[in-house]
Amino acid sequence: MSTIIRIGACAIGIASLIATSGPALAMTTTACKNPVEVGGGILPGEPQAKSYAKSKWVQATKIKYGAFWANYSMAKSKHYTCKKVKGGTTCKLSAQPCGQATRRSTSDY
Repeated sequence: MSTIIRIGACAIGIASLIATSGPALAMTTTACKNPVEVGGGILPGEPQAKSYAKSKWVQATKIKYGAFWANYSMAKSKHYTCKKVKGGTTCKLSAQPCGQATRRSTSDY
């Protein structure tokens, strides 16, 4: 019986060590690049024009900064400018590509 208690106590100790050491070892930082601005094509309506501009932003950002930065959901300062033109709607999009990186604390090296 005492062996089972010792094994249980050891497992609890290891679990608590793992749980407390994880977050203290990692830091998450957010970094942003300069804004990317794109113009879209002429599409039937504003939702389609915005969607097209968004896909162009992702492509342009990937080319300029790399795939890591081309995540629209992480971008800051998103701004659409749409207008009706002959044949439909066109939108421009300006957004600042941002990304989060997790790195280990320098005290661990």
